[in-house]
Amino acid sequence: MNKQKRVVFCTYPSLYSSIVLTEILSAPNIEVAAIIVSTRNLKAKENKLISDIKRISISGVQYALYLLMVTQGYRLFPALSKHGSISSISKKNHIPLILTADINSKTVQDKIKKIDPDIIFCAHFNQLVHPSTYTLAQEAAINLHPSLLPDLKGVDPAFYALTESYNETGVTLHHLAEGFDTGAVITQKYQEITLTDTLLSLNTKLFSVGAKLFVSVLSNRVEHPSTTVKKELSRYDSWPSRAQVKQFKQYRKFGFLRFLFR
Repeated sequence: MNKQKRVVFCTYPSLYSSIVLTEILSAPNIEVAAIIVSTRNLKAKENKLISDIKRISISGVQYALYLLMVTQGYRLFPALSKHGSISSISKKNHIPLILTADINSKTVQDKIKKIDPDIIFCAHFNQLVHPSTYTLAQEAAINLHPSLLPDLKGVDPAFYALTESYNETGVTLHHLAEGFDTGAVITQKYQEITLTDTLLSLNTKLFSVGAKLFVSVLSNRVEHPSTTVKKELSRYDSWPSRAQVKQFKQYRKFGFLRFLFR
């Protein structure tokens, strides 16, 4: 039997991160040695209330409520609460949590060095990981991005895929690099978009598929790339504007409490 890969999982707590964590914990070839939990808001030193107000200003109340449901409110729904929270899953499985607004701080780097992971794995993580941090992984540092890169780089690519009437999208596992979503692609998998998909259902599918793909990839050795990837000129989407949310709502739903999101 192959030796288990020691993985440090980096994430921002949400339904999607819980789906990913549950999947990789079920894999016999993976040991989750620690979970780095981001406490960062829109800016590293900004409190949550200010970030929430800014997010409402940018994207409107309905999108902000969707994010609230994905990060906290999903636990009110029996069909979704089965996944548990990151904190409850970690407690059940005796996995140490490292809470930080800056993964690149010396304090966090020292903790990673002590853990000595084979793999650093990011999914639904809202911090840019510097080379001085991700090269602490013995073998590789990998990000799960819910689109087929280089298409739909940035924040919430499923939102833009639905808004722009894509028929299919997918997931990408790629090496971490100096910029967001710019590292060398390891593998990708397509995902059909159905007429009934909501933002919730599509993201749930994508993160589940991506987690399974990560488990599959780790059945072989993955190593840090020896060369840098030439940056491709492609768009990078930030948080959607109110106008984009209005366009989205003409054809799609968020997926939580429909009477609130009409």
